[in-house]
Amino acid sequence: MPKQDILQTIKHFLEHSSEKSLKLVFAHTEIRLLNNPSTLHSIIKQNSRLVIYKTPSKPMAKMSVKDDLVFQFWFRFAPPTTADYYINEVTDMPEPLSQGILEANATKLTIQFTVDGPEPHAGLRVQHEYSQLLSVN
Repeated sequence: MPKQDILQTIKHFLEHSSEKSLKLVFAHTEIRLLNNPSTLHSIIKQNSRLVIYKTPSKPMAKMSVKDDLVFQFWFRFAPPTTADYYINEVTDMPEPLSQGILEANATKLTIQFTVDGPEPHAGLRVQHEYSQLLSVN
């Protein structure tokens, strides 16, 4: 079975599908806790899920992270305009999450954000890297 292009799948859904949501399941997800830019801890997960929703407030879309280490969350992002590479800041992340970035290409999708601490310098950077798209519903 050929590998599915992650970014092209998302772009096609947002531009052409009549469905309101798209569920993506990934064989491999690595969650890293970072500290400028050293990895403090890394966790590998399997069968992680993301759900993308079309929103009435175009041109934004919404992504829901279903398998985070602590809690499920969602954010808004601008739809990709090319099928080769995408990187953009995300909006509307729930507290204590901030400074989110979504990056994607054919083989991986990466979400980075900061978990804010009680002091400005006490925040922790988190990176979710999804690869090997298993299923699309």
